[in-house]
Amino acid sequence: MKRHHPPLIAASLCVAILAACTPTDPASAPLDNAAKTEAPAGSQPLAEPATSEPAPEPPAAEGPASPSFAAVPTKGFVLRSTCRSGSCDWYRIEQVERTGGNTAPNYNLQVTPGESSHPKDPYPNRPDDVDIQWQSAAVGAQVMCSSNSPYAAVENHGERLSLSPDGVAGAVQGLANLYFAICHGEYGDDALLARKFGYDVR
Repeated sequence: MKRHHPPLIAASLCVAILAACTPTDPASAPLDNAAKTEAPAGSQPLAEPATSEPAPEPPAAEGPASPSFAAVPTKGFVLRSTCRSGSCDWYRIEQVERTGGNTAPNYNLQVTPGESSHPKDPYPNRPDDVDIQWQSAAVGAQVMCSSNSPYAAVENHGERLSLSPDGVAGAVQGLANLYFAICHGEYGDDALLARKFGYDVR
């Protein structure tokens, strides 16, 4: 004869029903479900993060920049003119009169010529420690700072400088040195300086 156990079956059914109805612990919920939270009714969705617009690229430069002119050297400034046959010629600035505008100035000058001897030594680039024999009187000079027609003159010898990648001719090297010293505050390799200060040497 089989025995029935109604109370045991009923108790098992109650346990199963209670387990199914018990709410799940949020801490034990999968991460995917935890991330899916709905915004409350009437709320606006969060705005998309702002994206910065890329900065516009500067326009490409058209040709070389226009030269910028420096303050003229002061009285007493000494520059080398040319060197040849074991000697160097020099200019000492005695007087400066500015006659041009702010962007492309012109200058009337008084300069004292000088000479130094270097029969065996290399030619100096600067007057430091050089024994220069100065003439007794100054002479007139003129410089016109210009991006298109640079000009320099000493006494009756004047030239519009033809600046090029190979430099000026040797006969006008002294005028080129005077021009760059007065208009840009330095002198030396005129081809290099012409490129540095934005002259069109093509």
